[in-house]
Amino acid sequence: MGYKEEDKYLSQMLKYYIIELPKFKKKKPKVADILEKWLYVIGGDRKMMEEYKKENEEIKEAVDQLTEMSADEYERELYEIRERSRLTYHTEMNEARRKGVEEGEKIGEKRGKKIGKDEEKRKIAKKMKEKGTDINYIIEITGLTNEEINEL
Repeated sequence: MGYKEEDKYLSQMLKYYIIELPKFKKKKPKVADILEKWLYVIGGDRKMMEEYKKENEEIKEAVDQLTEMSADEYERELYEIRERSRLTYHTEMNEARRKGVEEGEKIGEKRGKKIGKDEEKRKIAKKMKEKGTDINYIIEITGLTNEEINEL
């Protein structure tokens, strides 16, 4: 395999790291960057994996997948059942929330229309009262009570 000009260009863009995991594991677990966190995960340090999966969503996903793949058949089945249950729960909660919002909007719309109709009735009754129309006739036309008309 010969050296090509394009290989030279690529090598200028890339950085190479040589990491000896046994030596890295001996280092104190005071982690500063994401690369070191991933190295603990790759190295199989269970304690560090559990700690870092709380901090980083990608690490959490990788650790969960690793746990699932390394489990025996029974454990894998339990994991899949829990995962399906969790997804079903979230789906049902989102659907219930969506239906609740829709129902609330419908109730709000109905109340808004009723309030609007009541306001319109009051305006008409007030104009009729100002013109000297008989109270009984206003009650008949608007459906308001005698007390409501007198308050206008």
